[in-house]
Amino acid sequence: MNSGERSVGNITTPNPQPRTQPLNSAKMTAAWKAAGLTYNRYLAIAARAVRRSLKEDKRIAAERRGEMELRFAKWQGGKQGEIKDLASANTAAMAESASS
Repeated sequence: MNSGERSVGNITTPNPQPRTQPLNSAKMTAAWKAAGLTYNRYLAIAARAVRRSLKEDKRIAAERRGEMELRFAKWQGGKQGEIKDLASANTAAMAESASS
């Protein structure tokens, strides 16, 4: 028996060629893409769903890991401006745009 063959009972058959593309690759679209989400947004939604499904003690610890502390600063004329928290700046900008 060659390395390219397999034996089933008394019958020897050649191994099938490995697939290079998934089945129906041209027709299939990822569900997140079909829903109009980015992959990062899809992952955030999935992670939030998993965290919410955990028992209380594990859920609290997982929610803390899911929080983000991002800061940014505007640069003008080669000088760094005030460093701001992204979440509070985003909330302020949304409130300002809603009132306009």
